[in-house]
Amino acid sequence: MKKIKTFIAFMTLAFSLSAQDSFVTTSKSEDSLYEVVDIQPQYKEGQNELYKFLAQNVKYPEIARKNGIEGTVYIGFVVEKDGTLTNFRVIRGIGAGCNEDAMLVVKATQGKWKAGSIQGKNVRTKYSIPIKFNLG
Repeated sequence: MKKIKTFIAFMTLAFSLSAQDSFVTTSKSEDSLYEVVDIQPQYKEGQNELYKFLAQNVKYPEIARKNGIEGTVYIGFVVEKDGTLTNFRVIRGIGAGCNEDAMLVVKATQGKWKAGSIQGKNVRTKYSIPIKFNLG
């Protein structure tokens, strides 16, 4: 019984420490980079308009079309305190030109974002967007 109580106490402490660490991905300074925030970064015109913009501007690369390549490209970036986007990267791609096209379309949303915030203060926030490529 004593071992079970000790194990539960240890697991509770370990979980609370790991949960605290997951909020910040860099040192705790003015330039900290957060993954979990009170208010997520937002496309200024709303989520529906973001998806409409992406759908209207994604171009299916001809090589991907010819080879029947389909799937989802995940583009990650940082929304800075002023809403600008930086540190673009392909988190997971499908190749055949789709990764590059997805990156271009996400970069085209620059200047149209509101920063994420914690306790009413804008913070640097990690964000990712899935871009689907379907031939169907």
